[in-house]
Amino acid sequence: MANCSTPLFGSRCIICSAKAPFSSVVNSGVSSGVVVSVSPFAFKVSSTAFVSDNIPFIVESGLKTIPEKSEFYQCIRDVINWHKKYPNDWKQTWFEVQNKWSEEGGCPDGIFNAFNIDAKINSAYVVIG
Repeated sequence: MANCSTPLFGSRCIICSAKAPFSSVVNSGVSSGVVVSVSPFAFKVSSTAFVSDNIPFIVESGLKTIPEKSEFYQCIRDVINWHKKYPNDWKQTWFEVQNKWSEEGGCPDGIFNAFNIDAKINSAYVVIG
């Protein structure tokens, strides 16, 4: 398992992203960049889904927990905007996400390989569906 506290993995890796919902409940004092965005987003989306089946509302409620100037916010906002632009073509939205956000720089195992464990792009995949 990846050590999310190392400088190479940092808070950008998918392992940290996967831990985020639990971490946001147990430890609200998380201070690392992306996890600060992923944790409240994941928690808010998960909790809102218990009371609503309106997907745009659920995603927007999660987005309200993220600093607007963060790359995480911008990436998720892009997904929402591309979905509006291509409402019947999720593959085009996926392509747009790949084109703009797929640069991997946070995990040494992902460099020069065909996978990306960056938390924001994996959250974008979840939002796409």
